[in-house]
Amino acid sequence: MWYNLIKVLIKVNSMNAIINTIGNIVSRLVLGQYADKIAETSVKVNDIDKDVDEIKGDVKQLSSRVIKLEAATIEVQQMFKNAGAPVYFPLEMAPGSPLKLTEYGEKIAQETDAYKIIEDNKDLLFSAIDNKKIATPYDIQHSSRSILDDLIDDKIMNDFKKYAFDNGIKIKIILNVVGLILRDEYLKDHPDIK
Repeated sequence: MWYNLIKVLIKVNSMNAIINTIGNIVSRLVLGQYADKIAETSVKVNDIDKDVDEIKGDVKQLSSRVIKLEAATIEVQQMFKNAGAPVYFPLEMAPGSPLKLTEYGEKIAQETDAYKIIEDNKDLLFSAIDNKKIATPYDIQHSSRSILDDLIDDKIMNDFKKYAFDNGIKIKIILNVVGLILRDEYLKDHPDIK
């Protein structure tokens, strides 16, 4: 019985080898001249994957350097301000009308959960703006920022202060970011103010 089983297995194994050989021959016949091109392309794709991995490493290194440059630039801007020189373009806001968040400002907004904090405290923040004399979008922009200064000791500011401390940046930068977001949210809720 074992002898017959072994003979069958040898035949099956031989059949698999024959089928593989036939498959290779058919592939060569069907693909013909393209087989080498396909092999070359496969090698090139593998090389590209290696290059992409190398680039990812370089980008990670650059990212950490950019973070250091941002911090240094903020420090230099602060030195200019302290010396009495105006700084017209802080890193967190882009010039124009209306002021907009820069990529750096948006990064701060995301990392501090500013959008969620504003949404969670919308009633408090909006009523504080409502208590100011508001006539124009500029008034809202100014009021949005100034009420954040007024609320600096409120618990809703704790996450912003922690972020400032942990990242070694001035709270004013974060409040500028939050102020612009608050302005935009308030204007969305009050489309009649133009």
